[in-house]
Amino acid sequence: MENISKKKLQLVGRKFMTKELVMSDIYMHFIVSPFDDSYEPKIYVLDEHENCQIISLSELANYKKTVVTHNFWMLVESFRKQKIPLPTNILDLTFLSKFIIGKPKSDFNHIKPWELWALLAPFYETNKEELEEVKNIFYSKISYKENDSLKLKIQFFLRHIKSCNDMQLQELKDKHEEERFFRIELPVYNLMLNRQYNGIKYDETKLTEKIKQIESDYYLKLKKLNFEYFIDENELSNNRIYDLLKEKEAIDFTELKSYNNNEDYLDLLSENSQLAKLIQDIKRLRTDRSALLKFGSLGEDRIYPIFDTHGSVTSRIFIQDPLIQYIKKSSRDVIVADEGKKFIYADYRQFEPGILANLSGDKTLIDMYNSSDIYTSLSNAVFDNGNHRKLCKKLFLAYSFGMTQESMVKFIKLNTELIDVENKVARFFGQFKRIEEFKNELYAELLTNSKISSVFGNNRYRKFEGALKAEEKRWCLSQKVQGTASLILKNVILSIINKLPEVDILIPMHDAILVQVDSGQFETSKTDIERIFIDEYKSICSEINPKVSFEAFSEENC
Repeated sequence: MENISKKKLQLVGRKFMTKELVMSDIYMHFIVSPFDDSYEPKIYVLDEHENCQIISLSELANYKKTVVTHNFWMLVESFRKQKIPLPTNILDLTFLSKFIIGKPKSDFNHIKPWELWALLAPFYETNKEELEEVKNIFYSKISYKENDSLKLKIQFFLRHIKSCNDMQLQELKDKHEEERFFRIELPVYNLMLNRQYNGIKYDETKLTEKIKQIESDYYLKLKKLNFEYFIDENELSNNRIYDLLKEKEAIDFTELKSYNNNEDYLDLLSENSQLAKLIQDIKRLRTDRSALLKFGSLGEDRIYPIFDTHGSVTSRIFIQDPLIQYIKKSSRDVIVADEGKKFIYADYRQFEPGILANLSGDKTLIDMYNSSDIYTSLSNAVFDNGNHRKLCKKLFLAYSFGMTQESMVKFIKLNTELIDVENKVARFFGQFKRIEEFKNELYAELLTNSKISSVFGNNRYRKFEGALKAEEKRWCLSQKVQGTASLILKNVILSIINKLPEVDILIPMHDAILVQVDSGQFETSKTDIERIFIDEYKSICSEINPKVSFEAFSEENC
């Protein structure tokens, strides 16, 4: 089912490593119909005289230049249905802008500054109605007729896209992000467009059975929530959960909210709270059900996921729809390899602690990573045994991104009667003196430069001025470490596609990648992939001996 040749994908990764590729671009806008599958998308481009021309999908696919456009994911299905390969080089203006802006969604209100219509608004200061008309036609909110008037409006629209792109590229250069974007971000973006095009296979029988089982489990847990805790499903909004835990189980752990996202917060509390665990189970079942129901919506045995390759300010790759990355391992068995292929699921162990150890230069943490298991070591130090590794993994990561030792002690004491917890925690984390120095150095850098980056670009900029706020200190280390983790994983992806063109990249996770390989090449491919994982990690973290594991992608194969 791989309709895009590996040679072409390999070419994408190489060509985008040069900046001169952006010269002589093609600027493109399109109109699709969400209501008519037989509708041929209207493709508008600027010619060399900056006049608007209408071309076909086939003509667009043959362009060797960079196609500068927006929301290209909406066109992928049209290419696939007509069996037309995607253009080699796509530059999405909103994707570029989000990378340049370097701030999370939470820093803004409803309208995000990287959205196309916000980007183009300054060009329509005296004619806002025309931009609104083009927008409404694009989203099929109003009907339209193809005529000279519309074509002229789209011509001006495309000229503004060109001007906006020129400004964005200059800002990219001014912020010294050009090399990172063209060497890493854009090749990965184009690669994942091709994965959307080719799709991922699933087992229809397993899907039906899994949805039935999930719905049964889901309603049983909702019943328990209602009868034991008198909580209605509608109360399970993220903000309300904090209040529910405080009301029902006297858990007031505000500190956790401030440095973790809602899911991490709930995950950590679920270790000590039955209600938190029940709410977490319900939310995960709801996510699984929602995602799996979309698998069968196209009436075929493949899904075509939509990727956001700069899905967070740390540049993690997210799958927007369906939410495959959030499906529990027990539900993943519906995803299957193509005929004659086998899955390989490669995973970095203790990924971020290893990065933190290397970037900080903390010899104690480096030695602990290289010679033992950090999470088990913490469990032994605090609980006098290694049985609490899962909890200690969450605690160590929480500490790495802002949790104080005092908060950790408070959390451990929630449902345990351990003696001398304060001293045990202090002794363990007191070993890592260089970590605290490293944090202070990052705080000073953020205060001076108003930004923090990974080891290679991907800046995050401050929202505030003056002295650093507590929340800025919390994300400061996260941007450095998690941003570097995203960089390493993207380097792995590009290295695999260039060195192992026979390997299909399917699903990137936070610290792992699912690929499929020819069954006869399984062991060889596994060895080659492990070497790439190790080499790419070590190229950035030279003091670390990377730990790579190969696990089953789903529980069925465990």
